Amino acid sequence: MSLGSSGRFAGSLVFVGYGITADEEGLHYDDYAGMDVLGKVVIALRKEPRQADPESPFAGTQSSRHALFATKLATAIEHGAAGLILVNDAISYEKTLLSAHHDRESLPATEDAGRSTNLKRSIPTLFVTRQIVDSWLARLQPAVSLSQLEQAIDLDLKPRSLELTGCTLSGEVLLEKSALQVKNVIASIEGRGPLSTETVIIGAHYDHVGMGGVGSLAPGTIAVHNGADDNASGTAALLEISRRFAEHANDDSLPRRRMVFAAFTSEERGLLGSRHYVAHPRFAIESTVAMINLDMVGRMIDEQLIVYGIGSSSAFDGLIDRVNRDLGLRIRKQIEAMGPSDHLPFFERRVPVLHLFTGLHSDYHRPSDDFEKINTEGMVWVTDIVYRLGDDLAKGQERPDYIAVQGQANVRLPIERRRPNAATSERDDNRP
Repeated sequence: MSLGSSGRFAGSLVFVGYGITADEEGLHYDDYAGMDVLGKVVIALRKEPRQADPESPFAGTQSSRHALFATKLATAIEHGAAGLILVNDAISYEKTLLSAHHDRESLPATEDAGRSTNLKRSIPTLFVTRQIVDSWLARLQPAVSLSQLEQAIDLDLKPRSLELTGCTLSGEVLLEKSALQVKNVIASIEGRGPLSTETVIIGAHYDHVGMGGVGSLAPGTIAVHNGADDNASGTAALLEISRRFAEHANDDSLPRRRMVFAAFTSEERGLLGSRHYVAHPRFAIESTVAMINLDMVGRMIDEQLIVYGIGSSSAFDGLIDRVNRDLGLRIRKQIEAMGPSDHLPFFERRVPVLHLFTGLHSDYHRPSDDFEKINTEGMVWVTDIVYRLGDDLAKGQERPDYIAVQGQANVRLPIERRRPNAATSERDDNRP
């Protein structure tokens, strides 16, 4: 797997369940507890326990961070493993058989875990079939199977890690990585007067995950991932917002800041486009007063909009209330600014940020994220509020201050559905 490293590896084999060390409140589950894996090769199941159970402490039927390849790799490295062997869990195994339409297990492509992990070092990481791991487990006395171990873990959520006594594995991984040149697309409207040297950026990423593979959550599926919500919705809104600003650029003579509209590439590969812009800015980062990010704004429910980064400037709380006053959206304000999207590199460079989001859903990073599920009326609301935010930030005399707010944004926030009643079933449409 390409998230691992090239190099030779050798060591005793240790089965470490799902390869999870979770010490957060409500979990306290550790496949590595009591196991010495220093210098050894660990075998870890894909995903996490009880993944078909809505009541599972691991985010129910959704995948928590512990299900990610990158998390399993980081955990193996932390415990001193020399190599990592990944294997399909039973549910993923059945899905690969269905998607391939035959009785042979298909494995992810080499690049399926190629997203940047930001690890300082890595170890050789391979993916093998369940048949191979079962052949290793059959050498134990008494013999055991992957299915038996999985079922036991699911039964009581207790690890079943074990060393495969007498079994060692050695090999070599050689990865050759190629690079392609891709482009950010940047447009700007120049400022006016004493504020003209300062910049407001509105951005969205225009890439997705192609035919699957890297980043796809539909294992073994080769199909177009249109990404209608992620992030065609953000890109479409960005185009309309930029059109409005261009249309009204000369409507008044007030001093105003430069407006920059950025369509970033390679967000899905680790924010590569936005990180490149921050490292090589078209306009100085030091004079960039705010960045507004549109990522997944196409599935609005009950006129609810989640806005992250409220805490990155003391000006933002009041600003959101002011621009939303006659729009009447249900704004869920989240103070955290650290999140997995293109606003993060700007926040790390002391730029106040806002990230607009309409919520996660079961079509995320799957071919089913398609146009017919988009709430276009909701996208109009998003466009309205971002236009107002950008206009206020461009004309405001006071530059927003920067606050290094702590905490990681939780993109798995549940959407609060409105209960219909006389007060909420109808409301006036006050949009301009």
